[in-house]
Amino acid sequence: MFQFLDKVYANKVYMQTLFAYFFGIALVIPDGIAYSVNRKKSSAFYGMLIGTLFMGIIGAITNYFILLPFYSKIMPLEQIIQMSAAANTAIKDVKTLVLYG
Repeated sequence: MFQFLDKVYANKVYMQTLFAYFFGIALVIPDGIAYSVNRKKSSAFYGMLIGTLFMGIIGAITNYFILLPFYSKIMPLEQIIQMSAAANTAIKDVKTLVLYG
């Protein structure tokens, strides 16, 4: 694990893989906790709902504070917003990009 993190910071190409790992953790941990409390199908279903919401919240926060500033160093943020707005007309600024993109 530490070798993987060293590669992430040394070569930022692995950044997407690292955040996909965190999003997966954000989905699985609430589901596991809900299912371990009460081992029924309904608990697993509610755990997946909570995990999905938690993953969305973690994803939005990560995109806003980490990924978009990182990508803005590669490409201007206004250009990213324009390309996203071409696909989804509801996107007008960074907040709507995080919400709808």
